[in-house]
This record gives sequence, structure tokens and C-alpha cells, in this order.
Amino acid sequence: MRQPLPIVIRNYIGFALIIIVAALALPFFAEHIAESAGLIKSFVGTLFLAASTSLPEIAVSIAAVRMGALDMAIGGLLGSNIFNILILSIDDLFYPS
Repeated sequence: MRQPLPIVIRNYIGFALIIIVAALALPFFAEHIAESAGLIKSFVGTLFLAASTSLPEIAVSIAAVRMGALDMAIGGLLGSNIFNILILSIDDLFYPS
């Protein structure tokens, strides 16, 4: 007899599917928001990109603050920002002007 998948694996698969569906729907909604608000599509795309890439750091920082680990929250935010600046500076070196 086959054993059912553990709850952790079922949750992982479920949330992965939600993320995939959201990622596929995001450009559609972003385009309509840009048209409705009269904004440039690249501005709305950049805004959504910035928000979506910042969500993991926000979630980790909130969890760290709830645990009382303020150093971990601040370190996570600073480390992420420093890494982003490093990547942007490397990109700037190779971007043709």
C-alpha cells in the first residue's frame, strides 16, 4: 500500500504552484496597472521587481524581530543591500555606455 505524501511535501508543492501561477499572472496585471495609471511599463515592472525581491528580506527580518534576534534582522538587511550594491557595481562595469 502506498503511503501518502508528508504534509511538508504537500505544502511545498502547493506553495510552489501558487508562486508559479503568480509569476505567470504578474506581467498581465502589471501591464494593465501601467495602462490604467498612465505609467510607463518599465517603471511598473521595476517597481514590482523591487517589491518582489525585497519580500524575502522583509519576511526574514520580521521573523528575526519576533524571535528577539535584532542583530540577525539588521545583518540580513544590511548584507542583502551590500550584496545588491556589489552586483550593481559589477553590472555597471560591463554595461556599455
